[in-house]
Amino acid sequence: MAEARTVQIIRQIRASPAFRQVSPPHTAVSWPVAVRHRPAWDGAPAAVFLRALLFGFRDRPGGGADLYPPFAVVTVHWPTGRIAELTEVRYARVWPHAGRRPIGRFPHDGLAPTMTAYRADRDRLFGHYDTVFGSLGDGPALDDGTAGEFAELLRRMAEPELLPFYRAIGPGFTQRFLGGDRG
Repeated sequence: MAEARTVQIIRQIRASPAFRQVSPPHTAVSWPVAVRHRPAWDGAPAAVFLRALLFGFRDRPGGGADLYPPFAVVTVHWPTGRIAELTEVRYARVWPHAGRRPIGRFPHDGLAPTMTAYRADRDRLFGHYDTVFGSLGDGPALDDGTAGEFAELLRRMAEPELLPFYRAIGPGFTQRFLGGDRG
């Protein structure tokens, strides 16, 4: 099975000089949020972007990791994979400062109980991301079955403590696929 385009883009983000410049050693890239601008800046009917949070984590001695508040938001033009914007929120202060305390833990309760099951869910979710991003551009419309499975997987996989931050960077996407004001 071919690697999902969404995974490739996240890998490109992590390999970029911009990421390396602003990110401490233990940095995670969140689940992406899809954003569509209509009309696009170049006069096209729409432009599709992948937005993701960059947040810190620290391994725990007994396993798992503590999660820290996001310190940056990266926006990538979906068709080209090019970083369109990287906002360091420690400077921009787009949400209240949360300090240096952990805000959550990985793994959280909703995740699959084994690493094999977790990886299978993750791979399915990334495959659905490609379909969602495609449907926002010039691909086929997202059918109800795919949208429902995507939403169910995302609700299970998304870090509950990051939900307010997801809502801040993609309110329409978050409302549709993660629901109202949980978290």
